[in-house]
Amino acid sequence: MNKDIKIMIELQRYWDNISLAKKEIERCSKNITYWENELAQKEKMLLKMSQDLKTGKADLREKELHLNELDDRIKKLESRRIQLKTEREMEALDNEMKKVKSDDEELEGHLLELMESLEIMENEILAEQTLLQEQKAETAKSVEKLNNDIQNYNSIVSSNKNSFDSLLPNLHASHQSRFTKLLQSKDGKAIGEVHGEICGTCNFQIPSQLAQDASSSVKTVSCTNCGRYIYKQ
Repeated sequence: MNKDIKIMIELQRYWDNISLAKKEIERCSKNITYWENELAQKEKMLLKMSQDLKTGKADLREKELHLNELDDRIKKLESRRIQLKTEREMEALDNEMKKVKSDDEELEGHLLELMESLEIMENEILAEQTLLQEQKAETAKSVEKLNNDIQNYNSIVSSNKNSFDSLLPNLHASHQSRFTKLLQSKDGKAIGEVHGEICGTCNFQIPSQLAQDASSSVKTVSCTNCGRYIYKQ
């Protein structure tokens, strides 16, 4: 194995470490976004529940005022009864009284249902507020750990990049441009080991002579299929 191949193998190792660390940074960042979005959705839901409760209480107050108005109207109708003189007037008052009392009873029923509904809603909000506080604590803990992981992976990227940049000039100038260009490919591989006559990068069977040359201490060869540099232990 010649000097340039040894350097390429080491450069590839640094590059693999960088790529893996960057993937982990991306994964951690996505997890942070996920946790923060989950928390935001919970807060949004709780805010809507609180707004619905506020609207419900306003509706309750309005209905209570209307009920008081109906009660006052019933009292006034009762007080008018003693002033009436004709049967027609009595009949008209009774009909009006019947209608008002019907409205009164119906409204009381709605009020009771609304009060029960608001009580349930308040209890649900209290329960959700407790869950939200727990979720906030859990999210803060998870995000803190993920940020620490990102910091560690950034250190790995920085360390390996420094090692890569320091070693690259030692690679023969005729290989540097092509080698770095191959690293930018989708799989990030510029060199692969040959197993028997199979390229370890693309799994293509290479000619026997090329496989033999891949173990040479003098020659620097590439796979005839994928174009990556190849070596054989």
